[in-house]
Amino acid sequence: MAKKIYLADDEQDIREILTEFLSNAGYEVTAYKNGDTLFSAFQEKPCDLVILDIMMPGSDGLSICKKLRTISSVPIIILIIYELLIFMMISFKNKLLFFFRLQLSQLTGFVRLF
Repeated sequence: MAKKIYLADDEQDIREILTEFLSNAGYEVTAYKNGDTLFSAFQEKPCDLVILDIMMPGSDGLSICKKLRTISSVPIIILIIYELLIFMMISFKNKLLFFFRLQLSQLTGFVRLF
């Protein structure tokens, strides 16, 4: 059975690219326009991995990460464009395990870790 990934990004192009890329790699991907919708779906039916954009309208990726951490230890990947040092500080505060830059071609190998 394919691992289930929930993805939230307000940019439709990013959602489509990541959904196609990860689906072609054998994952079952459900994409959401915002983190609040993803969180509601997760409460009803948890997934194996969450991918969040850090900056979205409504609740941002870090807010959703904090909410998820209150109910689950699901692995979370946050998509980010900020400088690495800022992200490292945010990562430690929010109990994220990994923080590094990935190219799209490297994403499926990283996702396989979960």
